[in-house]
Amino acid sequence: MGNTQKTAVIAGSVLASLFYFGLITHLFLAGEIILEIYLLLVLLQILLSAFAMGFYIIHIMFKNLANKLKFHFITRFMEQPRMEGNYRDNWWQLHFASRAYGEYWGMPRTYVKLQFREEKKYNGKKLAGYSNYDFNGRKIDSIQHMVRPYKNYLLMKVKGYVMDKKKITALMDFLMKAEKESRAK
Repeated sequence: MGNTQKTAVIAGSVLASLFYFGLITHLFLAGEIILEIYLLLVLLQILLSAFAMGFYIIHIMFKNLANKLKFHFITRFMEQPRMEGNYRDNWWQLHFASRAYGEYWGMPRTYVKLQFREEKKYNGKKLAGYSNYDFNGRKIDSIQHMVRPYKNYLLMKVKGYVMDKKKITALMDFLMKAEKESRAK
């Protein structure tokens, strides 16, 4: 988001908030709504503003992480963060998601993808050996080889959001090591 766009979004949010507050205050002073409804509407405005501000702060944190890694941040505001870029001559994608379904719904996860242009084959048993693996205090749920018609990648699922550049690069180095060890012969 450019500086002009960012300024416009912030100014628009402030103006919309002031308009809403002015409208409900006018309705209260004109006797159209009672005090309890007025206070409820003010509380609703405060909660919605805090929710939007929280999302904005998290969005900026992930964007700063992408800048530190020199990755492209490819997510719009209010979407689950995703970034991609080169690290050690490999193409990577990082996704940060909290799924609303499945066995571990609501659990925040970091997904690290090591993508390839050419199709590769891996030993599934060696990759399965990384299930529930503890790496530097982070639990790696699994490493899977995914083949799609348009892409081929190794996917590492890590519990929790990993927001530190050193920890992310350590996970990417570990996935490269696991990739070399798991190649099918």
